[in-house]
This record gives sequence, C-alpha cells and structure tokens, in this order.
Amino acid sequence: MNKTLVYRLTGCMMLFLFLFSWKTQAQLRITTVQVSAEYVPSSRYIRPEDSVKTHHTTTQQRINTALGFSLYNRIDTATGAVRSLTGIISGSYSRWQHKDYERAVFPEELFAGDLGLSYYRTLRNRWAFLGMASAGIYSDMKEIDGNDIFINAGGAFIKQFRPNFALGFGLFVNTSFGNPMVWPTLLVQWKMGGRYKLNINVPDKGPGLAFNVGVTRIFSKQYELSLAFKPRQMTYDITRLTDDKRLMSYWELPIGIENRWHLKNIDLFIGGGIMPLRSAEFEEKKVSKMFSRRPGHKLATNGYFNIGFQWKL
Repeated sequence: MNKTLVYRLTGCMMLFLFLFSWKTQAQLRITTVQVSAEYVPSSRYIRPEDSVKTHHTTTQQRINTALGFSLYNRIDTATGAVRSLTGIISGSYSRWQHKDYERAVFPEELFAGDLGLSYYRTLRNRWAFLGMASAGIYSDMKEIDGNDIFINAGGAFIKQFRPNFALGFGLFVNTSFGNPMVWPTLLVQWKMGGRYKLNINVPDKGPGLAFNVGVTRIFSKQYELSLAFKPRQMTYDITRLTDDKRLMSYWELPIGIENRWHLKNIDLFIGGGIMPLRSAEFEEKKVSKMFSRRPGHKLATNGYFNIGFQWKL
C-alpha cells in the first residue's frame, strides 16, 4: 500500500462522514477544537543491556490537536431519550532531538493521526451505551504503507447510579500487533460533595492506548486543580533502527498536576509533573511476539510541562 492509497482511504472516510450527515439531514457542526503542547527536557539514555545511564541525551516535544463535530443529535422530548453521533479528527506530532548518540536508537519524528466516530445512546433504567471506532496512521513518515494503519474500536455500558456517580464497563479492541487484541474498558465519574471529583477512563481520549486516573479539586466554577496519572502506550510502524525490527512500542507514565480555567467558551490548562518511565521496544508485528519481551530502550526520569486550550463551539 503506497501513500496515494493511504490518502484515498482517508478521503473515503471523510466522504462517508459527509454523506452520512447529509443522509440524516443533520447539519455538520464543529463542537470542540483542542490544541496542546508537551515538553520533556533533555534526558539521558539508559542502555537496555546493562541499565547504565549514558551521556547520550534526548529532548521530546509533542503537539496534539483534536477536532470534534456533530453528525447526528436527537432528543426525544416525550421520553428524554438521547441519541448522538460525533465525528473526531485527531493528530499528534512528536519531535525527538538527539545528542551524542553513536547510532540511531529512536526516530527523530513520529506522527499519529486518527479518524473516528463516537456513538452515544441512552437506554432504560438510567443505563446508556457508548461506542467508539477509529482508524489511523502511526508512523515515522519515512515509509507509509498498510503496516502504518491501526484500527481501534470498543464500547461500554454506563449506569448512572446517582446524579453524582456513574460507572461503565465494556471491551476495547486494537490491532497494534497485527491482529485484534481485546482489552477491558472502565469508566468512573464520581463527584464528592461538590468540591472533589474522581475520573477513571480506560481507555482515555487521544492517540494510542491511553489511560487516565485523576482526582480534581473544584475551587470555583472558573478554576479547578487536578492530580492525574496518565499512562499511554503508542505503537508506530517505523523504518528499521535497532535489531531489524520495525514495530516500535512506546510507553510513558506521566504523573502530574494540571490547572484548568473555565472561561465563557474556552478552557485553558497548564500543568507539569514527573515522567518516571519512558521506554521503547522494537518488535515484529505479530501477536505471538507480544509476550517475548526484551529490555526496553529507556530515557531517565525527568520533569515534563504541558499547556493548551479547548474551545467549545
């Protein structure tokens, strides 16, 4: 599969979204725009064979964008039942700046782009169903073919036990290892006394396989402060750098705080914390190789910073 075919597939997905919105006579309306940036300062490279910190260093920068738009939204005024379909376009570009490496270990840039759909429908007895599906390109952009395309899909049933507490569970499927792999889905939303809230999202929004466990202190309608643990696993198809393998599985485990200001139609956020683990493993794109783990190429613990906004239209 060459670049032209990839572009055609992307165009077909966009055409499907447009035709669906036209068929259901729904007005295509942008609902959210989000842009954020992350920065991790120069960090020392840890060799996999002996876990020694070397003098080689890597600096990471990442820009994330997401666009959400309504394709279908219906509310039954008699019963209060809700049905909605939302389209999502997201992208992430990472720049890795390396210094003093004797040979290439990590890529210099990575791109992740997704086209997705999210479907929500209320059911009886305060139950609801949330379904999601997406297809994307995860690549170092040097050679684009069918191996760069990854598909994700999942669903969860959500129960609103009380006005301040909801719990959801289901399954999530991705194709990071060449064949579909099934993972559990868990959603928790718990507001405590109007001052605190707990959020658990497995998986979370954004590229790759993301998780979010966060506790938020609500100071006012305009300001809140969160403490969050947000592990993320991203799999890329790259040109061969180490061990003649082209599947790069990258893990990061950030723990930090985030300040968020709620303005009229826009949320501003800025935060930071510590990144105790960043590890990349290079394997073959086969399920049989999933558990044949090798020592990862790691970067030493360091701080990180993030800033961004979400515009609600």
